[in-house]
Amino acid sequence: MLCQYRHWKRDDGWDISYDEMCNRWNDTIRGELPIISCEGIEFYSVNDAATHFKLSDERIRQKLRDGSFVDYIYLY
Repeated sequence: MLCQYRHWKRDDGWDISYDEMCNRWNDTIRGELPIISCEGIEFYSVNDAATHFKLSDERIRQKLRDGSFVDYIYLY
């Protein structure tokens, strides 16, 4: 889940919920280049990888940071 906190508002002026903001953020990066590779599979977000491997987002992040998991890498 690649979500950075930004204060967004809908067109009607109401604040956007955190979940809706994350969904919009993730939708904006879809269609661009994959950002991570896990076990040879490229993903557009940590959330996509977590869903695929049935792990938590945090566990995927831990594997990306840990040097012992050489097949979990950031592409950019």
